[in-house]
Formats: sequence, structure tokens, C-alpha cells
Amino acid sequence: MSHTSFADLNISDEMLAAVSSMGFYEATPVQALAIPVVKSGRDLIAKSQTGTGKTIAFGLPIIENLITDEDKTTVQALIVCPTRELALQVADEMRKLGNHKDGTAITTVYGGVPIERQIVRLRHSNIVIGTPGRILDHIDRRTLKLKNLRTLVLDEADEMLSMGFKEEIEDILKAVPEERQTLLFSATMPPAIMAITDKYLKDPEEITIDAGKVTLESIEQRYITMPEGEKNEYLLAFLSKYKPKRSIIFCNTKVMSDNMMIFLKENGYECDVIHSDIRQSQRISTMYDFKSGKTPILIATDIAARGIDVSDVDYVINYDIPQTTEYYVHRIGRTGRAGRFGMSVTLCAGKRQVIELKNIAHAVKSDITELKIKIEKPTAVRGDIMDNMRQALQSRIESKYKKAVEALINEGHSPEDIAAAALQLCFSGDMSRPEETKTLSGSTDMKAKNHSKESEKLIISIGKKHKAQPHTILAAIAGATGISGEMIGKIDIFDDHTLVEVPKDLVFEMIDSLGSLRIGGKPVNCELYIVNKGKTSKPNKPNKPPKKPAYNKKRR
Repeated sequence: MSHTSFADLNISDEMLAAVSSMGFYEATPVQALAIPVVKSGRDLIAKSQTGTGKTIAFGLPIIENLITDEDKTTVQALIVCPTRELALQVADEMRKLGNHKDGTAITTVYGGVPIERQIVRLRHSNIVIGTPGRILDHIDRRTLKLKNLRTLVLDEADEMLSMGFKEEIEDILKAVPEERQTLLFSATMPPAIMAITDKYLKDPEEITIDAGKVTLESIEQRYITMPEGEKNEYLLAFLSKYKPKRSIIFCNTKVMSDNMMIFLKENGYECDVIHSDIRQSQRISTMYDFKSGKTPILIATDIAARGIDVSDVDYVINYDIPQTTEYYVHRIGRTGRAGRFGMSVTLCAGKRQVIELKNIAHAVKSDITELKIKIEKPTAVRGDIMDNMRQALQSRIESKYKKAVEALINEGHSPEDIAAAALQLCFSGDMSRPEETKTLSGSTDMKAKNHSKESEKLIISIGKKHKAQPHTILAAIAGATGISGEMIGKIDIFDDHTLVEVPKDLVFEMIDSLGSLRIGGKPVNCELYIVNKGKTSKPNKPNKPPKKPAYNKKRR
């Protein structure tokens, strides 16, 4: 691969000093190709992934071309980003560049915070970075004046379209002056993006960066296989063995992210979560704690993670298989930055997920190798021993044993550890039986062997057209009900709905627990599936109607 220094790009001494102060001397491929085009004033279409250095690719020439001797400061560059996090990240990078050019004034505008301060700052800004909705809000209020705009940047355009910002982007393009430079950066080029470029860009230069070689070459990519329903145990085993100093765990949904945070905290790990339902002030605080090292583990969804740029993330962990190849590249590109070590680890439950990951590996032209992790499965305490313990607790306990416990507590031992040690001394070697799975709603005995082999089907209002994936549905149901994934049977995904096979004697309790189920961040309905017309009553209670209305759909 050829190397291009920033000095080779004919940029000003100010900008050379800026990138040097940031620790950069050689330009990345997208920087080497894009900077001369942006400096020339031509429109640009750049296909480039996150992590390839595109902020400097457009930010450096924009700042170098700024006119800073105006009588009155006006907005000369507008940068549109899909999320608040990315807008803040872009602003942070550009401020580092702007520190070396007098007169650079950058303002960020995004929702979730009071608009009044933004209005004041916009009066004295020549570069504005923000999200589509808040930018349009300021345009409508006439607090963002664009008559002197010279450059418009659409950053991660494909992501903005996938988030539903197509109308907002077109409204912004209509609001800016016709004589302008337009720069479009996108990881992919779907038809909707090409339609925008054909309509609004003038004779653009096109560049494409092979992210598979640029972003991933410094990252060791591994995967761990495990039986379905055992991801949590293997995740804990990995964290215990490798002890990451700073890591990001990716989940596909906000619900899974929240559940993961609770699970890790219950197991003694300091962590925090970031997704679109978290208040903006809390998201900023969470990112500060993660960047400063106060919080070693950050749990994130794909959308919320846009703009996370921390140079010393040692591990990226895919708890859920990424829903697209692009998401995989975006995720693992958070590690292995600035020449540092980086490892990505994807948790694969069952053969289906291994196949999905291998398809991703083929698409990004990477070798993803297996990482062996051994876990010691705890055995459950025999029921008769537990009964004896309960009887002993109900009878009078001799004072000498209580004094012994008090002495151990005074030495700093917890009551839980003392009790567990006592059980181990008394019953070591006599406590083994197959592990019991979790209970549903804290009441039903969930031992798989005690359940009826008969099954019912649930119908869930999500399907192929919603990009539903079996592992996503399995994880969401298991997370919402607390049952083992092994107890969930066949999952059939159709165009607009999915059928899930579950134990017959748990079906109505599961429906109750799934009342607020969200998959892929969207609320879905979950009901009993009935093939033939007629009413279905609850098992063992024939006189009572089901708690949920029944579907009357025929299987396709």
C-alpha cells in the first residue's frame, strides 16, 4: 500500500501543524484522495466506512478554505450528521484543526437540549455541525442563515436515510444556495443515495475506499461458539480471562442493551449503556466516563455508537450478530486504532450464527478465527439438601454457630460467602445434579425435563420485510421471559410475521411477559397462533378464555 504524507498534499503550514499536533503525519487513503478534491471546490462522492479518517478528509480543507476576515461572521460550511454523538465527534475533531486557524468558530446543533443557547452561538459561527431535524428547526426559525454557505457535507448519508431522514435531507438541500460545493460521504451507495447525488450534485468526483483492507487490517477478529442460551456464561468467562481495560459490547436492541447492563452489574462489572432512549445529558456524561477510563465497559446499540472515537479500546464484543455487514465493520472499527492492538470477539450461539458470521467474513474479506473459552458450569444444590436447610432455618440455631458467623463477618467476609462455604464443607461431593434453568416471572419451575413435550406457537408481528433475524427474536424472547433459549423451538420467519414454537404449558405466561416486547428497537405484538377457526382456552383451565386475543391466520 502506498503512503502519502500530509506535506505531500499541498496544505497550509497551519493545517500541517494541526494534524501534527493530533499525532498524524501520513494521510489515510480517503484523506489522500479527498483533500485535494475538496480544496479544489469540486463536488465529491466518497464511499468510505467509519474509522477511515473521513472527518479530517473534509474538515481540514473546509477550515483551510475558511474566509475569516469577514466584517460579520457568517455560516460558510454546514455538516449534517445522523446522530448527536457523531455530530459532537465531528465537532471535536474539527475544533482541534481549527485551533490552528484564527477566526474558526464551530457550533453544534442537535435535539434534546435547549435551543436558546444554540441560537446565540449561531450568530457568531462560520461552521455548523448538526442533525437533520434540529438544522431544519433553525432554518425554519431563520436562526440559521445560509446565504453565504460555500460547502455542504452529508456525513454517513446511508445511515441518515435508514433512520428515515430522507425528507429532511432533501429539505436541507433545497434550502441551501444553488451555487455551493456538496460533499457526500457514505459507507454504501444504495439507490436512494444515488438518486440524491444525481439530482443535487454537479459533476462530482467519485472515490471508493476498500474498508475491508483499511479499517480491519489492524484488528484481530475472533469468535466464540457456545450452545444456545449460554451467551451470558461465556461472556463472563471471556471478561474474567482477558480482563479488558476498555471495551465496547454491542447489542442489536435497546432492550438487550439495558438487560446486559443489569446483568454485568449484578456480576460485579462496572459498566454503562448508551442508546437513543437515554437522555442526551446522560449520554454525554456516559461518554465522558468511558473516554476518561472511569467506566471500562460501554454497552451500545449500532445507531447510538455512531461517533464513538476512543483510540484505546482494546476489545469490541459482538454479543449479538450484527444485522448487516456494514454494522460489523462499523462495530469492530472502534478498536485497533492509531496503531494500537485491537481484538473483536463475536459470540455465536449455535451453528446458524456461526454460518451468519462466516458470511460476513466472506463479505469483508477477513479471516475470523475461533477463540476457545472453557467455562465451569455450576451444579445445582440437590432439592433434599435445600429442604433440610429450610427446616434448620425454621428451628432454633445454637448460639455458638451464630457467634462463629459474627466473627467471620467481623473479619470482612460476606454472609453469602460464609453460608456458601458452610454448605460446601457439609455437602461437598454430594450436591451435583443437572443445572436448573431460570424461572419465568419468578414463579414457574423451568426445568426442561418437567415440561410437556407438546408445543404451541406464538405469532409475532415482525417478519422478513422488517429484516427480522432468528437470533434477534430468540434473544429478545429469552431476555424478556427469563427462559433458556434451548426451550424455544422452531422459528419460522414470513414476510410480515414470525411463528415461534414454545412449550404448551408456558404459552400464556410467556404471552403475559412479552406484552411490551421490542425487537430491533420497535414494539411488536405477540399472541397465540391458531390455525383453525374457533376459540382456544388456557391449558388446564378450559372455562377461562385466553388473556390475549387470538390470531386467525393460516400459515403461508
